[in-house]
Amino acid sequence: MKRTFTFLTLFTVALLHFSCTNVNTETVEPIVLNAKGPFQQSQFENYPMRVTDAYRIVGGDSVNLLADSIIRIYRNAVCLTFVEGRVYFYSSSNYPSTKFPAPAQTFSLNTKIMLPTNMSYRWDTEKQTMIIRSSGSSSYFPIIPDGKEAYIDTTGVYLHKSIQEAQASNRTGQIRFIYDDVDSKLGAVSNHITMRPLWSYERDSIAQAYQHFVMF
Repeated sequence: MKRTFTFLTLFTVALLHFSCTNVNTETVEPIVLNAKGPFQQSQFENYPMRVTDAYRIVGGDSVNLLADSIIRIYRNAVCLTFVEGRVYFYSSSNYPSTKFPAPAQTFSLNTKIMLPTNMSYRWDTEKQTMIIRSSGSSSYFPIIPDGKEAYIDTTGVYLHKSIQEAQASNRTGQIRFIYDDVDSKLGAVSNHITMRPLWSYERDSIAQAYQHFVMF
């Protein structure tokens, strides 16, 4: 696991080279809302996703990766988004708001700047799921090693149609991807990472590059 925190340096450098349009804030019509069955790649493309759970499972034991303070720094600083076969990130920070009651959480994202990660993705028609591949070292969320692949667990997918539906539902919207590997010391290892979508509810009244998002 890479222990050196280089996000701020790379973020500053990358600002000089990359820019993009705003995130998708329109309603998406999913095929299914249950936890089983096929889903479409377009259901979660262009939406910010926040990592909420990350566990490494070895045999019958599990380790909470977010208990690591370095991993939490990475997680708290970024929200990932899937766009045209590549995984990008937005800078993110907690944003206090009284618009939504707990346990909803609100965040501020600079949606004018979208920066690349070392991950790409493709749709697997046969398996009806998405494959995410890591290439090179990661300075954003270092869980998937170079050259390895993760896949979306179709039983861990649940997506809402709109911010109103997400707020009213008693079920959390999420996607979960799994990366399996063989560790030289630990043997078979499985990493389970859960991500939840963020919904845009307003633009910052002063800093127009920022939008405010809520996660239910």
